[in-house]
Amino acid sequence: MSIMSEAIYYVPATARRHNLFQTMAVVCSIIAVLVALMISNLALSALGIPYDVEGGLPLTKIHPATYIASLAMLALLCAPGNPFIAIDDIVRRHHGLLLFLVAWLFLLVHISLVLKGPFTNIIDTFLLPPFLLVLLARLDEQTLRRLAVAIHLIFALNALLGIVELGSGWRLTPLIVSGAELTSDWRPSAIFGHPLANAAAIGCYVISFLLGGGRDLAPTLRAPALMLQVLALVVFGGRAAAVLVVPFAAVIIVLWFVRAVREKRLTAMAAGLFAIAVPLLATAVALAFDAGLFDQFVARFLDDDGSAKTRLEMFVLLAELPMHDLIFGPDAELITTLKRQLGLEYGIESFWVSLVAHYGLLSTTIFLAGLFCLCKSIAKASRKEGGWVVFYFILVASSSESIAAKTLSFTLMVILSLVLLRRTAADR
Repeated sequence: MSIMSEAIYYVPATARRHNLFQTMAVVCSIIAVLVALMISNLALSALGIPYDVEGGLPLTKIHPATYIASLAMLALLCAPGNPFIAIDDIVRRHHGLLLFLVAWLFLLVHISLVLKGPFTNIIDTFLLPPFLLVLLARLDEQTLRRLAVAIHLIFALNALLGIVELGSGWRLTPLIVSGAELTSDWRPSAIFGHPLANAAAIGCYVISFLLGGGRDLAPTLRAPALMLQVLALVVFGGRAAAVLVVPFAAVIIVLWFVRAVREKRLTAMAAGLFAIAVPLLATAVALAFDAGLFDQFVARFLDDDGSAKTRLEMFVLLAELPMHDLIFGPDAELITTLKRQLGLEYGIESFWVSLVAHYGLLSTTIFLAGLFCLCKSIAKASRKEGGWVVFYFILVASSSESIAAKTLSFTLMVILSLVLLRRTAADR
């Protein structure tokens, strides 16, 4: 081989190392997304991993997706050769991320040194989302398009599985809350785990879809895909998620219609299809009601199984705390005792109240300020409509303990925002 041909095939070691780390970051990012979507906390428990229960090694308390995303972040930092180059790029592109990490570290130190309690709850819930924010924002359009199709397929499979579980009474994974299996709850768990986590994720999917998140599907598949998720929203029995979808969807559709008329993009065919689709949808809903599909869902509004009472009791819990504990955080045993006395063993039905009750008003205020900065960065990293999904998620999460406990709900919202509502060259 001549010297010229050797020069052509020679790749410097630094370039090879850069390509290796870049590839590693991309592959691990994709795997982390798929693992977060397909392996729930209930699935880990069913596999015998003490992820969300007492006992077991500390390493088992962190979700596999967080480990994989951490590996992807490490590869991303190593890719330029100097980690500070990558850190500088991350801070420049995501201004709110640094403020959030400072607030998160403050909460971590407060839990570890002041409250002397377990801190694994805030790792999966609040560290995996910013990792994926950084990683997904750096994937190319073709990779994100393929990932979007995979997400649509997973959501469709989850919805179909939920319908099967509701009709048959069989569960893919047992519904476990606070270490105890709930056999009396009719709601399915399917792939995403807890019914409320399912409802929140599906609600975010529906809002994303209405904002253009179905663009990666063939036009003929978009309406069926959306209708399947609307049905699944009822199947999983999440009242807040289902109720809030209605006004959000109505506003989005009206704004789209007004914009289309103003810009003269509304064709006669589109108007005709819209006029036909509305009565057809109403007829389908009426038939579903007549078949009894929504009976159990409606029953949850008529008999909330003490949910309204627990929302009152959570304020009683705060009133029972001494002023010092209310500001700086109480002893974990005190909170456990009060929750048991007030019938709140299965959780405080507001993440705002739960954070204050467990970590104190001071650290919660600082942390929520950082969380606001992170949510703003998530909205900016997606299309300009992405803020709708973030706002919807916060409202739904406010109706349960959600992100005050160990959950991947926040992560799923980030995935939907950055993949289905990703920014393209036309959006920049």
